[in-house]
Amino acid sequence: MISLTFLAAMLALMLTAFILHLASRRGTSDRLRHLATACHMQYAEHDLFQITPRVIERFPIFGASDIRVADVIYRRDGDRYRYVFTVEYTLGVVRTKDRVSRAATFCEPGDHSCPADWSSLVFAPVELNLADQYAHLCRSPSGHHLDDR
Repeated sequence: MISLTFLAAMLALMLTAFILHLASRRGTSDRLRHLATACHMQYAEHDLFQITPRVIERFPIFGASDIRVADVIYRRDGDRYRYVFTVEYTLGVVRTKDRVSRAATFCEPGDHSCPADWSSLVFAPVELNLADQYAHLCRSPSGHHLDDR
């Protein structure tokens, strides 16, 4: 009887953790959707444009692994596309491994066949929380240098 009680307690704990994760995820999505609207951009929770491979080839942090892109805010600026997104990656190989989430941005030409015109990958300041990192990249005038070719 104790094992059934333990099993029920563990299932209840996992269900509670899952519900809390969903609530947190929904809050993040709502905040980013609001920010995107305020910045005249669109929001996608997943990597709809398959920008992960393009992020991986420009990734400036040596030794990072398991790179993933999520929560993409995007818009078309003339003949270029601008993306602001969360990039998650793992640092560390042997003993400790840290999972890092940061906001980053880059621009690419509307014509994907010309990779020379793609901007470099720019990260938001690490001292900001993730929501503030998005706001910094979306609203700051420093984002204008991304259009430099």
